[in-house]
Amino acid sequence: MLNIYEGVLAQTKDKTVLKAISIVPVDSPATAFAGSRLIGRTYELSPQGATFSPAVTLAIFYDPEALPDDIDPDSLSIVFFNPDTNVWEAVPSIHDKAESFVSGSIDHFSIFTLSAEQQASSVTTAPVAVEIPDYLAVSDLSVSPGSAAPGQKITISAKVTNSGTSSDEYTVTLKLNGIVEMIRNHVIAANSTVAVSFNVAKNDPGRYVVDVNGTTAAFTINEAPSNGSVTPTHRPPSAATMTPPAQQKSTNRWILAVFGLVFCLTVVMFIVINRRRK
Repeated sequence: MLNIYEGVLAQTKDKTVLKAISIVPVDSPATAFAGSRLIGRTYELSPQGATFSPAVTLAIFYDPEALPDDIDPDSLSIVFFNPDTNVWEAVPSIHDKAESFVSGSIDHFSIFTLSAEQQASSVTTAPVAVEIPDYLAVSDLSVSPGSAAPGQKITISAKVTNSGTSSDEYTVTLKLNGIVEMIRNHVIAANSTVAVSFNVAKNDPGRYVVDVNGTTAAFTINEAPSNGSVTPTHRPPSAATMTPPAQQKSTNRWILAVFGLVFCLTVVMFIVINRRRK
């Protein structure tokens, strides 16, 4: 199920208005990354190259009775296939156990499915420490933009250098506030550097700490602007319309004088008329 909200800018790869979409089951183009399993059907959302701003919501339903016994149900999440790296990448997901579906925000079309972590075997084995060789290192971590609006795309870039004498595979893990967002595997030739980048979009305002294999940075999602009303300010009368106090008093005296004169003339005329009648 795909939810496209009102106001979302949906475009094709040619930057024209997206008028139709299709969702069809397909064969999985790649195996799951180490320690996980793909769950249920795989779906291709097309047309390829379609983008959305802000992100839209994709929900994938599953049958709880059909879940494999060797996976952790709490770890179910949506993953998409990246054709540039030929690996699955995680989508920040919300798992609704009551309704048996997983949802996540996506800003482009690709191939999507569900993935879950495999549970440890019941056979007790000695822990094996996995160490990253010193000749593989992450550097030049950058976040652009450092401050963004809700739903705005943020690009996280870094460089991975192999200073050894032979090629090696390196797993690059992106975490936001300590939560794994995406995982990528890169084969890096000897004495070479590979540029890696991740695109993320967040709707919740706040500060997000970026961690790429121990190298950290941060970005901020700002509060959405509110539709506040503008309160008109009181404007005092201008100097041209204001009457000075002294002028007001003078005007009042003239009015009283005229009124008194009219009253006196009226009384005199009344007396004169009465005398003539007598």
